[in-house]
Amino acid sequence: MKNSRFITSSSMVVLLIAILSAQPVFAEDKTQDDIRTMTLTLSPADATIPVMTYRLTVPLGDTRRDNAALDYLYAANQVGYPARTDEKIHDKIDEWLNTPLDKLPLDDVYETLACYHHPFKWLTSGAHCRNCQWQVKTEEGFRALLPMLSIRYLNTCLGLKARWQIAKGDFDDAVKTMQTGMSFARHVGNDVYIVQSLVGVSMSRIMLEQIETLIQQPDAPNLYWALTMLPDPMFNWPQAVEYEYATLELQWPMLKELNQRIFSLDEIKRLEDDIYGEIGDVADETKRLLAMRDKRQERLYGPTKTYLQDKGKTPEEIEAMAPAQVVLLYQYQTFCEFRDGVFCWLYVPYAQAADAIRKKEIRLNELCADGLNPFYHFYPSIYRAYFLEMRLQRHIAALRCVEAIRHTAARSGGKLPPSLHDITNVPIPLDPVTDKPFVYRVEGKKAILESQPADQDDSEKILRYEITLR
Repeated sequence: MKNSRFITSSSMVVLLIAILSAQPVFAEDKTQDDIRTMTLTLSPADATIPVMTYRLTVPLGDTRRDNAALDYLYAANQVGYPARTDEKIHDKIDEWLNTPLDKLPLDDVYETLACYHHPFKWLTSGAHCRNCQWQVKTEEGFRALLPMLSIRYLNTCLGLKARWQIAKGDFDDAVKTMQTGMSFARHVGNDVYIVQSLVGVSMSRIMLEQIETLIQQPDAPNLYWALTMLPDPMFNWPQAVEYEYATLELQWPMLKELNQRIFSLDEIKRLEDDIYGEIGDVADETKRLLAMRDKRQERLYGPTKTYLQDKGKTPEEIEAMAPAQVVLLYQYQTFCEFRDGVFCWLYVPYAQAADAIRKKEIRLNELCADGLNPFYHFYPSIYRAYFLEMRLQRHIAALRCVEAIRHTAARSGGKLPPSLHDITNVPIPLDPVTDKPFVYRVEGKKAILESQPADQDDSEKILRYEITLR
């Protein structure tokens, strides 16, 4: 669980998307469609009055004008022994997070959490900061160091602390711990790179899973309004997209000037060496890619000249450039056209944008396979990243529906509402992935709440709760 001291942005994107794509671990059953289902046994509970009693992020009035990043980094340095050196403890924490509450070894958990006593204080302090400036060196592009990714494991420890508090019946303390965890997640995720947003999503999901545990306890408070007051969206997706859009030119500023001045052949070759060096996973792969350079140039040079003339370049301007610059300019401009055709959809609601982005990325796989343009290899998996962001929002919306059901049951003699339309005391959110209502039906003494797949290929992305009342 615990990672090296610093991690670069490029080294984490694929890994995080793979991890986040996996469904969360629930007390689950699988249907014939391989849909993961969580069974919830709930007690009716009126939405708390006053409604602001519980908060899952620190209220603005309780924050101070300090930089949370300093507190979080200090927290990582305050981890006590043996947790600082014993990797088995981290494995044990992961195991306990998935242990049924009635089988949780409370004394053993307490001893482990004691190693994080001082870090928890600093995490709480950081959560009460109004700002979080990680000061990522964006000018270093893919090589930018992201120290916050190395300390995200502390949020897992917070998740275990909340679970331990729930097991003891300390519900108010558990909510405060989850408040720290959600604020920590937002401070990590609201920065410059999509990879940071994805880490924030993962950290937030840990807290939402503890909420699922809490609301199943007898006498648990209703968290409808606490969930409703969470920021929507949780993370600054447009800001991350803007930085992702600029990453190549931050990494290689020469790309900005390819169309503006003439470079020497040595300058172009050094730039290409650096680009292909980032693509190749190992030295042999980089050498293989570079060895194909002349063949690519020979194949592309003719079509490239035609393309640049259509874009306004005169034959004289093209002939003045080295063939290697002409081809690299063509490769970069065609990549930018493709990138722009995808990124523009990220400013459109997901339900409207998903199909267009998915089709573009199918085409991307073909473009990467032909090996003619190195820049396509740097294109992030936008479709999957966008969905993972929206899946978090759907998780929150679904939990709001669950709490609305508990609220209505408390006001109707402990009965499940026949439909979501029968819930009139609190607003029922739409599924933000599809922009449609959640599917809800009552089957005997059980209610089923589930999302609809975003498309025909997305059945594994369905979220389903099977709800019974005590």
